[in-house]
Amino acid sequence: MKTKKWFIVVSAFSSLLLTAVSGFAQGSLTPPGAPAPSMKTLAQIEPRTPISSLPFLITNSGSYYVTTNLTGTSGLNGIYINANNVTLDLNGFAMLGVSGAGYAVEVNGAYNNVTVRNGAIYNWGGGLESAYTTSRGQIIEGLKIYGSVSAGIIIQGISVIRDCVVVTNGTDGIYCGGFGGGGLIVGCMASGNLGRGIYLNNGVVLDSRVEYNTGDNIVVSDGSEVRGCATIGASSLFSSNVGIRGGQGCKIQDCVASGNSSGIVVGDGSSVTGCNAYKTSQTSGSGIQAGNYAVIKECTATTNYFGITAGSNSTIVACTVSKSASFGLSVSDNSNVRDCNVCNNGFAGVSVGNHSVVSGCVANGNYATGIDAVSSIRVTVTDCTVNQNGGNGVRVGGDSIVTGCHASANGTSGRAAGILTTSGAGSRVEGNQVRDNFGYGIQAGSSDLVVRNYAGNNSTNFIPSTGANFGPIQSASNMTNAMGNLVF
Repeated sequence: MKTKKWFIVVSAFSSLLLTAVSGFAQGSLTPPGAPAPSMKTLAQIEPRTPISSLPFLITNSGSYYVTTNLTGTSGLNGIYINANNVTLDLNGFAMLGVSGAGYAVEVNGAYNNVTVRNGAIYNWGGGLESAYTTSRGQIIEGLKIYGSVSAGIIIQGISVIRDCVVVTNGTDGIYCGGFGGGGLIVGCMASGNLGRGIYLNNGVVLDSRVEYNTGDNIVVSDGSEVRGCATIGASSLFSSNVGIRGGQGCKIQDCVASGNSSGIVVGDGSSVTGCNAYKTSQTSGSGIQAGNYAVIKECTATTNYFGITAGSNSTIVACTVSKSASFGLSVSDNSNVRDCNVCNNGFAGVSVGNHSVVSGCVANGNYATGIDAVSSIRVTVTDCTVNQNGGNGVRVGGDSIVTGCHASANGTSGRAAGILTTSGAGSRVEGNQVRDNFGYGIQAGSSDLVVRNYAGNNSTNFIPSTGANFGPIQSASNMTNAMGNLVF
């Protein structure tokens, strides 16, 4: 009985299993085809066009690369770019010019978004040229350009030029001009070119070294900025070579200019901040020279012919000027000079025009007058130290004010005064200390107001020593008039 039941169960399970197996066997038994290829093509891996010989004409947008060192052909350019949106990678190779060759790379039209990078260009008629002012978005980077007959780089449109070296080319090293300008030059070196090192129309030059060029080292047009650059000139070029030359409204910051005929020269409305101008021509030129309405701040000018000069309505702040062959610091009318150290210069230390203010300055050891406004009227000199100058300590014209100054041991080159008022009337000399001057302590006109000063051990302490506008001379132990002058 049990055996029969077991047989029935096993039979039923076997029938069910056969049904399931036959259900799974309904699909096609035909095998699939061969696997599809999974590898990328060479064009997909490197979607660039190789350049292996010259001349080469680019007429389509895209990326191109050089595969070996290339030699040019006389009478022809090397690579012609006749398209927008082109990237040309020299791939670390050199393009070698021959006699009579044109430009190594020529952007041959008003094309936009062209990039040329990463290689060397030697001894061509010109290095790289893009001559159309309406071109935009050009990038030139990582090129070394040497020995061109004309310029190293000429770019007329709005461009970025960075990390390039341009050496010993026949005219300008880098020329970036064009209508409207707007270029950026960063981290470049321009050396030994027979024209200007860098010329930029209305843009920014940053962190570049420019040296020993026959023309001016860096030249920028109105409204441009030069920052973090160093320029060096050769003594043989003192008569013609300027370190940094800017137009109106320029900003020059944190730069060094040495060995040029003039270090930094800028136009009206410009600012020069944190710069150092050293050892320019000893027969002409200035360490720093600015036009009218200029601001010169925190600069150092040493061993120049003129140290710092500026036009009218200018402001000079916290500058150090020394060892100039002539004037240390000179500004025209309506100017403000404050907190400057102007010492050991070959003529006057500080010279100012009419209606100017000099405050908080040190002017010691200059060959002539320490602070000089002899031909100027309505000048204010306050809280200054003027010691051991060859001429007068302070000299001002009519209707001027000299207060709170220390003027001692002046006249080392001949009889002079600690403080001298001249060329007019109505000046006020008050609250100054004058001692040990080789001449007069204070020499004033009879119509000048001279009160509350301190004098001692001068050849003559005061001249005149009496008068309606002259405070009586007193000693410290016998002070009877608060407006008197004290001798000690």
